[in-house]
Amino acid sequence: MVRTFTVMPTTWRKFPVILFGLAVATALTFALAGANVSRARMLAGDTCDHRAPQVRSPRASSLRVGTYNIRAGVSVTRFAEGVKALLPYIDIAGLQEVNSKEKARELHNLESRGWHFWRQYRTHIPQHPHSGGAEQVPVVWRADRFVCTYAGPFLASDIHDMKGELPTWDPGQMQTHWFTAIHLVDRVTGQRLSIINVHVIHGAVTGGRPAPGRPRHWHVYVEQMTNLIAKVNKERAYGRVLVTGDYNAGWVADEAHRHRHLPFRTFRAIDFKSMWATERPKGAKGTHGAALIDQVYGREEAASAEVLFGIDAYSDHLPAVARYDIPSVS
Repeated sequence: MVRTFTVMPTTWRKFPVILFGLAVATALTFALAGANVSRARMLAGDTCDHRAPQVRSPRASSLRVGTYNIRAGVSVTRFAEGVKALLPYIDIAGLQEVNSKEKARELHNLESRGWHFWRQYRTHIPQHPHSGGAEQVPVVWRADRFVCTYAGPFLASDIHDMKGELPTWDPGQMQTHWFTAIHLVDRVTGQRLSIINVHVIHGAVTGGRPAPGRPRHWHVYVEQMTNLIAKVNKERAYGRVLVTGDYNAGWVADEAHRHRHLPFRTFRAIDFKSMWATERPKGAKGTHGAALIDQVYGREEAASAEVLFGIDAYSDHLPAVARYDIPSVS
């Protein structure tokens, strides 16, 4: 008797293996997607998409707003220690130069202490230059007092060819620069707050005037201040606006010269004033050397303003804190 055998084509014999591989790949894709969502939740902080709370018995209260540039080059440990040292003195703060996911993870760890934050997070930073980039300017706030209803980056300045002009961090083509804006609702006063956090380009200003020999830096500085004021004016429709940040222009020299495009005169045109208009440290002391380059601007005058000289072990900057008297909503 002759036996016959049917030989399965190679493709069909491999079909179960292919199916298994596809199943594994699909499962892995979903697992990675879930991991990315979890990672984004951790490194971006609050989702900032919450409904505004109904404040049934609002009352007037003070509000402490800080700004602190913890230099990008410090270790993750020192960064975390610096932020923790600041927290007892503030209700809200803008931070600058938060330049790594490891530092963002330290902000996430503050949730157990009753703090929330928002920092832009991009899973895969796109090559397209207009995709955002506000990672280094996050905002932190007391979770028991504020509810975040919106957060996002906004464009500060476009691409510029610096043509080797120093001291920019990129002497070639400088990429887009972004600032942060968030909306908070105060559970105590019922007020809506728009917090804008900025880090204006370094090296464009000296002694309250444009730095000699750096026209490209100055052009970027003017563009950033112009876009900032446009954003502030837009945010005023939402509520009370407070602008934290490192302006890289000392308030004392700025107030003396009142150059058209520097913060003092630019903000004054929209009836905003620096915290340092209320009071400033004696003895020509500042937040960065003798200069008060770290500031909070708002329409209402600060009730008090101080440099936290005791917090001096974590950066070449010192934190600044402004206190405002916030009325209850009508």
